[in-house]
Amino acid sequence: MEHSFWIDRWTRGDTGFHQKAAHDLLVKHWPAIGVKPGTAVFVPLCGRTIDMAWLADQGLRVIGSELSAVAVEGFFADRGLTPDKETVGAHVRWRAGPFELWTG
Repeated sequence: MEHSFWIDRWTRGDTGFHQKAAHDLLVKHWPAIGVKPGTAVFVPLCGRTIDMAWLADQGLRVIGSELSAVAVEGFFADRGLTPDKETVGAHVRWRAGPFELWTG
């Protein structure tokens, strides 16, 4: 799939795959994993998923990767956070609170 496909979808707001609540299977099975608060968890292809906020609410640091800057910008805006942005090579690292999201 071409990068432009996803960039276009995020730009148009064509994100019917985006859920309004944390994934029920994540919520149900996460306690069995036994991850201690303060641990970093990686969320690939993170988009704007509310799962990241749920993970942070469990006391975790969230590191995510995403192609679309529109998605990541929206994630931080939804939480009223203004991230620090730093260009690192061909990527941009966005950081605020327990979140470190990479785009590129």
